[in-house]
Amino acid sequence: MAWIGDGAHARKLAHQLNVDFPSATLMQNYWLPTIRAEIARQAGNAGNAIEILRASAPYELSSEAPMLPAYVRAAAYLTAQQGGPAATEFQKILQHRGVVGNHLVGALAQLGLARAYADKGDTTSARTALRAFLTLWKDADRNIPIIERARVEFARMEKNRPN
Repeated sequence: MAWIGDGAHARKLAHQLNVDFPSATLMQNYWLPTIRAEIARQAGNAGNAIEILRASAPYELSSEAPMLPAYVRAAAYLTAQQGGPAATEFQKILQHRGVVGNHLVGALAQLGLARAYADKGDTTSARTALRAFLTLWKDADRNIPIIERARVEFARMEKNRPN
């Protein structure tokens, strides 16, 4: 719910999870901070999202949903137009391919890395990362919105590429 921008529903569910699992380590230190951070990020409070995720750092390599807190932190940095720290977080995910496996976070980190590079003005690295994302998804259905947007971003980068 948080990821799709339904903050009210996500807050209600997070509250119930907190009540139902008050001493569950991963719930309290992985899932709830990640949910709350995404709610904050979606509400435009990237700084708060980054702060909330401090609690999850020791648990990021959990096999629950590998590196999801790092992904949300990276997205929060990107939302705050801090491409450098965002790139660092996305690279951290990509450096742990054995942990993220074929989880969505691993694939989306490649796209996030491209956007982080673009945000910090490194268009060459952005193009390379975006090309890697599109290569990863070359056989996917063509009408998937996130892939369509990535193709548009890549085409724009190629059009604006210095000769």
